[in-house]
Amino acid sequence: MEEKNWRKGWINWTNGGIALYLAGYGVFSAGFLTRFPFVHSDESWLAGLSRDMLTAGSLSVTESFFDARKRYPHAIKSLFHLLQIGFIQIFGYSIESVRLLSLVSSLLLLALFYFLMTKVTGRDKLSIGITILFSLDAEFIYASHFARQEILLGVFLTAGLLILLKGSPGIKESIAAGLITGISIGFHPNSFLLACSMGCILLFFSTARWKTVCSYVGVTGLFAGGFVLVSYSFDSHFLLHYFQNGAKEFGIDASFMEKTGELRGFFQRLFQKESGTYYVTELRFSLLLFFSLFIFMAIYAFVMKEKRVGAVLSGAAGLICGMVIIGRYNQTSIFFLFPFGYLLFGIFLTQLEKPGRYFIFIVVLAAVSGISMTEVRPWIEKEGYTVYLKEIEEFVPADARVVANLNTGFYFHQNCLRDYRNLPYTLEDEGLEDYMEENKIEYILYSMELDYLYERRPYFNVIYGDIRFVPELREFCRKHGEIIGQFISPVYGSRVISIMGQKGYSQVIIYKVRET
Repeated sequence: MEEKNWRKGWINWTNGGIALYLAGYGVFSAGFLTRFPFVHSDESWLAGLSRDMLTAGSLSVTESFFDARKRYPHAIKSLFHLLQIGFIQIFGYSIESVRLLSLVSSLLLLALFYFLMTKVTGRDKLSIGITILFSLDAEFIYASHFARQEILLGVFLTAGLLILLKGSPGIKESIAAGLITGISIGFHPNSFLLACSMGCILLFFSTARWKTVCSYVGVTGLFAGGFVLVSYSFDSHFLLHYFQNGAKEFGIDASFMEKTGELRGFFQRLFQKESGTYYVTELRFSLLLFFSLFIFMAIYAFVMKEKRVGAVLSGAAGLICGMVIIGRYNQTSIFFLFPFGYLLFGIFLTQLEKPGRYFIFIVVLAAVSGISMTEVRPWIEKEGYTVYLKEIEEFVPADARVVANLNTGFYFHQNCLRDYRNLPYTLEDEGLEDYMEENKIEYILYSMELDYLYERRPYFNVIYGDIRFVPELREFCRKHGEIIGQFISPVYGSRVISIMGQKGYSQVIIYKVRET
């Protein structure tokens, strides 16, 4: 009885300890919330759409800053936008408020991950250690500060793993996992990756009990059907438009062999830290660690008939299979493999004796912490996003109607900004001059990055669409514009990572459009 009470007290102490750590971690992380990573135009895009929805009082609107592009509303992501709207209403429209949603979600993810570790390993102290290790990884910090949906999907993934890895899941667990996956559809299409991952775990456990798999598929399917029906109420040709857009922008209509072949290139680019516009953290240590663990633990699971390890590996394999099926290898989606990697690392440590376990943990902790410090610290010392917006404020009022890079979106009032990516479509329809006049454009913020993109066309067309609009834009600025200012922004003058910081492509020229 005394031993049981001591154990209960220790569990309460560890739970209190992780709660205190998460509170301290949240405060510390909030101190550089907008400095790392740099503000990406995706964040302006998602937050801008949330603001448009809030003003219209409807989820069926499309982006005001993409008015010349053919955009079609849908309900997938609608729950995410509702959450963003809540934070915008409470904290105002700013990068701080929408990133705060990600930070809060990251604390919930860590809490769930801690309980997942305790369920899988049965080691409370070890679970705290691995949770702390996970929280210090640069990739986790990146996701927790990025106003996109990855960290929220990570919460759903971890919650699903907590349910499915408690033991051999039955009907009740499969239904609960289906509810989690179904709700996640309202946050991002990558919920499909979660479905593949949890589906593979259920298949691993349920070779003789197909009812669990069918229950999971049925519940998830009901939610998917619901979101599709709501989407059809927004757009009567929803599926046609959705898949046409996916094929045009992301190549999801490629053959299965092409998608499979691209998987190697995806990991190779991550390993070499290559990217278009997304910041990629230093992943070589983590990728090598996880790959080694996947191989070693697969052999261990096969020899020792260890089901919990097999289930974790099945979940990771399902996730990768989902990437191949979709065929869209976004750098940000690598985050979904990290819970599996650190879960396997925790299980691996339980197989070691104490001296070796502590030594390996400390080595990995030192490596991860060192990499994170190297990744984060330079960005804290660089130009912040507020400096970039203040540079614009010197020349352009926030309520002026402008054509500019979408990363300026947190400065301008609603319906004032038109993104560059509208301009290719104006050449096909009304013409650039007509577009400027119709939208009453008063200023153009011309980033010299556009010259770089045009010189290397069509390589970067996926970023701005058909970049052939650049000569017409230059000519329009020459004929109808007056230079009223310019500034250098090493971080925000260019979206392309490979030229970020290069002086020649970091310049922003501000034109005031003359009345005609």
